[in-house]
Amino acid sequence: MTAPDPLLFALDGATTLGPAVAREMGIDCAPLELRVFTDGEHKLRPLRSVAGASVVVLQQLHADARASLNDRLVQTLFFVSTLKDAGASRVTLAVPYLPYARKDRRTKPQDPLSLRYLAQWIEVSGCDAVLCVEAHNLAAAQNAFRVRFEALAMTPLWVRWLGDQCDGPLTLVAPDVGGMKRVDALARALGRRRSGPVTTALVEKRRSGGKLSGTRLLGEVCGTAVVVDDMLASGATMVRAAEAALAAGADRVWALATHGLFTGDAPLLLERAPIDRVLVTNSLPLERLKDSPIARRVEVVDLAPDVAAAAVRLSLGSGVDALGIDSED
Repeated sequence: MTAPDPLLFALDGATTLGPAVAREMGIDCAPLELRVFTDGEHKLRPLRSVAGASVVVLQQLHADARASLNDRLVQTLFFVSTLKDAGASRVTLAVPYLPYARKDRRTKPQDPLSLRYLAQWIEVSGCDAVLCVEAHNLAAAQNAFRVRFEALAMTPLWVRWLGDQCDGPLTLVAPDVGGMKRVDALARALGRRRSGPVTTALVEKRRSGGKLSGTRLLGEVCGTAVVVDDMLASGATMVRAAEAALAAGADRVWALATHGLFTGDAPLLLERAPIDRVLVTNSLPLERLKDSPIARRVEVVDLAPDVAAAAVRLSLGSGVDALGIDSED
């Protein structure tokens, strides 16, 4: 006897990705009611019975004109608790971009450990499993969560894309020390697929008081330089690394980032930068790029098939190793 299909609720931050994931799962998004009251409080209610069901909640945690990131986070936690109170047997929370993941350690006295606090709030909500795409620091995220936590790897998708798009000399550039493991893993995987050389380089980076410094590049750069990061927020780190790669001898620079936040003046900064192509996923809506000239250079990889497959497996309590869980080996 086969298990019934899980229910999928796509919350208001995932109005585009949600239906795409549902199609990949072969189901429709389950109906829900969202009411926001004049004082800022809200109510989220499933409009079908969830008693005894395995449920996937998909939310893209970001800010836009309709709601702040924190509004969506609170709504999501309340909704997970509502589902458990209504009798859902299992709730899997799929948040392709996991916010607050960058603050996983104390760098100054009395610093918050925001990732750990977020993990505790998710656990208290009653969530049984959490799915994201490429955690900022996988080991830190795994240690923060006490419920099942899985992070889909981007390496297989980047390998396919770079293998198809670039057949000459290729250098993968880490924009800081923290990204070197990610670059090394991608370089090894690419080396097994393509015949041309794949080298790596590292750009020095120092941050103090919100200001970036350091432009020295370690390693040799040739052909196409691809700056690889897990997220593209203000764009300053990516642009600094691109300029360093060109100064070191790259013919052209591409940028790869799983999560395209494009905050503040990032679209304008990237438009003026010496970056030929920008590749991101649809882990977050790209509304901030609307009407921006940089949009012509941005290419988007669809995560719906991988998120759908992983969410189904997690909703059944199964493993997701076959889909390529992120690894720092």
